[in-house]
Amino acid sequence: MEAHSELDRQKLRQFHRQTKKEREKNAPPKAFRELFQYLKDAMLNDSFSAMNHIAAKRWKPAVVAYLAKYKQEV
Repeated sequence: MEAHSELDRQKLRQFHRQTKKEREKNAPPKAFRELFQYLKDAMLNDSFSAMNHIAAKRWKPAVVAYLAKYKQEV
């Protein structure tokens, strides 16, 4: 959690509890899908931040603008 302080601990606990209940009831994995999407979005935002940092140092401003536009479309 220290490495990813931007993640909401309460939300992660809630997802964990819901996922556990779904498994016990053999219910469709709705909470698991929501957790997966939450983590995927967090990782995507983190990778875009890293790419923008590298681009700002090495690449032309046009590439930085393209990455920002692409992030908005995703």
